[in-house]
Amino acid sequence: MLEIYLELEIDKYSGRDDMSEFKKARKIYRSAHASIEKAKSHLSDLSNFEKVALTLSRSTAEIFTRIDQSLADLKAVISAREQRISNNKTRGGRDARADKIAELVAKVLIEKKRPITFGISAHDANEPSTDFGRGVKKAFEILNVTEGGNIEKAKIWRYPAKRAFEKYKKC
Repeated sequence: MLEIYLELEIDKYSGRDDMSEFKKARKIYRSAHASIEKAKSHLSDLSNFEKVALTLSRSTAEIFTRIDQSLADLKAVISAREQRISNNKTRGGRDARADKIAELVAKVLIEKKRPITFGISAHDANEPSTDFGRGVKKAFEILNVTEGGNIEKAKIWRYPAKRAFEKYKKC
């Protein structure tokens, strides 16, 4: 199962709620980066005498190096956030991570030579009637795939399961 998990690269995907947080964080990191760039620009306007004085003082000797390192660190964090956001582009409110987890369940069943079938209980429209659907629902519970970040409210299993079923039903 680990091979399938790695093959689907599930770690690269986040839920919609997480994506909102990543986008907010990216904005803050960009703002911090711009502020440090501005500080660096202002410090470069200092006279040569003052720059030498800064580098000779114990407390400020590495100020220019630290600023450059902070800029590089923030650039790396921004790049990582942008990559995560790029990996999780969705249409129509889909949750990329939920879709990948449903695919994981489908691939596990394929590996076990079990059929991929899809159905909804006639008694409760929110309950699956097949092993595949029950597996997706249980995987969401185990992996904390939630709706709106609410741990008590597991993500609706039906739509990701249906997409995975359509993708793998002939396997």
